[in-house]
Amino acid sequence: MDTAALFKLGYGLYVIGTELDGKTAGCTANTVVQITGSPAQIAVGLNKDNYTNELIQKSGKLTVSVLSKTANMDLIANFGFQSSRTADKFHTSGQDFVTDGAGVPYLAKHTSAVLSAKVVNKMDCGTHTLFRCELTDAQVLSQEEPMSYAYYHSDVKPKKAAAASTGEQWKCSVCGYVHQGPLPDDFVCPVCKQPASVFVKQ
Repeated sequence: MDTAALFKLGYGLYVIGTELDGKTAGCTANTVVQITGSPAQIAVGLNKDNYTNELIQKSGKLTVSVLSKTANMDLIANFGFQSSRTADKFHTSGQDFVTDGAGVPYLAKHTSAVLSAKVVNKMDCGTHTLFRCELTDAQVLSQEEPMSYAYYHSDVKPKKAAAASTGEQWKCSVCGYVHQGPLPDDFVCPVCKQPASVFVKQ
């Protein structure tokens, strides 16, 4: 079986938000699909390791910020390469955010649309949880084109640097970015902004 065939499926890039007792959480995701139109339902797939998943299981509510092509790597890395257990991502993003009627945050800019939803069911999918949700609200926020997962990989995500003459490679233990060549002491990962100390020589 050639699992590369799965990469031919269409995906978007989203920021999933939730809130419980004043604590917010958010993470990037690429698995959000509409299931039915009446009632309007979506499915959201999240890794079980994400604190956002844990909080949604308790709160039963979430938002989906549909990222547009104007979203940059700093914004994506903020929600994708650190944990809401230790970071208030909506405040550290440097981006404007607002809350929906249920008090759940979502991004106000670099977002084509926002969906607010309540969880009505969930399915254990091994490493991930699939949440079946009913929409409670939906808004078009801009006419900016939504970012596809393919566009993120081809135009937004930093490319690996060309191999240096030394052949030395250092891998970020947080996000997996590979730096080619000697690693300066003051180096900062271009993807997740972590210091040189988190890099491991390959």
